[in-house]
Amino acid sequence: MASTTHPITELERVVVAYPCGNTAAVIFDEIHEDDYKDLNDRILATWSAQQPTAPKIEQCCLVTKPQDARAVTRVEMLGGEFSANAVRCVALIVAGDKAKGLIEASGAPRPLEYQVKDGVVTLEIPLPENKPLVRKTDDGALVQLDGITQLVVTDPMLQVSHTPREVLTKLLRENKFSVTAQPCVGATYYDEASHKSEFCVWIKDVETIFDQSSSGSGTSAIGIALAMKSGKSVKIKVVQPSGQVMTTETKFVPKHIVRSSISGKITILYDGKLKLL
Repeated sequence: MASTTHPITELERVVVAYPCGNTAAVIFDEIHEDDYKDLNDRILATWSAQQPTAPKIEQCCLVTKPQDARAVTRVEMLGGEFSANAVRCVALIVAGDKAKGLIEASGAPRPLEYQVKDGVVTLEIPLPENKPLVRKTDDGALVQLDGITQLVVTDPMLQVSHTPREVLTKLLRENKFSVTAQPCVGATYYDEASHKSEFCVWIKDVETIFDQSSSGSGTSAIGIALAMKSGKSVKIKVVQPSGQVMTTETKFVPKHIVRSSISGKITILYDGKLKLL
């Protein structure tokens, strides 16, 4: 186990995966919790220096032992948040193709269902049980998922006048609905005509805010917001900022959402040791 007094110089196994953008570094080494922020920053810097033409890593996670024996493994984000894309990456890496089952994740109170087929990974999104799922705000629909809160903005006028980063910064500054108590908060833009999306996210524990090239939870939140708005189940394709497409399916029964899932292709970019800067 690593400690903060002896910084990690090399990771034995890191898999870098590309889930339609939102590139994730999946770490199989055992890491001490106090190392998380420094490790996150060094992995991002090392990858950018060693692979300058490759997609930049946007998030890092650990593969750990599951608490539930039914789960294939557990995914711990370095910021403690929930990341649907990172969980999908780990499901593919650990379970392999043509597999299905349960997987645990930080920010999710129970194991989630996943399915892998021909490189496409479908994942159930955790929905809160004892608090409102969607709240209307002046800016859009605030979707409270387990482990992450997403503000979904579909108003074209607001999208033209402010960037997702500006909307997110305002939301955090005003701390409406106590969003700063959440491990992760995102601002999601969606154009219903073109199906194009934009994402910006703030991760509390690693003190980062960045524009994402793809977002699994943001894609799910779009489907949830549209299902609540229309009062019916939806299945839509969402064009990610990377240009690739993810699908989200939301099941609506009278007055509430009962299930959300996302799916999309994942490509492995690297699998091996990583000597850190």
